[in-house]
Amino acid sequence: MSQIPDKKHTSKELADLRAMSSMTAQGETMAPVYDKKLASKPLIIIGYLLALGAPAWIILRKITAPLNYSMTDITVMAICLVVSILVALFIISTRSLSRHHGCFIVIFALLCSFSIVYVVNTDRDVYRETMAIFGKEIPADKEPEFNSNVSPEMRELEKQIQLERNKP
Repeated sequence: MSQIPDKKHTSKELADLRAMSSMTAQGETMAPVYDKKLASKPLIIIGYLLALGAPAWIILRKITAPLNYSMTDITVMAICLVVSILVALFIISTRSLSRHHGCFIVIFALLCSFSIVYVVNTDRDVYRETMAIFGKEIPADKEPEFNSNVSPEMRELEKQIQLERNKP
């Protein structure tokens, strides 16, 4: 049989008893369910940092070797962006309570992909190689102007070297 209390409880005592019973019930059944639906914080941080890796690579390259870029730079930036999008897709597909982080990571990765466009538009050699990948050979006379850090003397020297290469 159930126990009948000896005295009548006050409303404060009843509220305390209800609070204690709800806290114990919440800690046992609900927390593991929500933990499975949340993405871990290190995974979210890695996704954001990888998305920001492409512009960070440009800044690092400007500090260390400011004259030109190579296709290796584009490869490193593309790998960072692709891996960040894969992390975001994992978060979106498996962790329902962290989908907003996955969407933000995708947005950051798409915005940071313009860093690859910046590199292609500022370096003549990378521009030529990128266009060759897509099957478009661009003649030297139809090449667009580039905003590079090369001095006018170096540009003149490049033109002379190009003319010597084109002589039969």
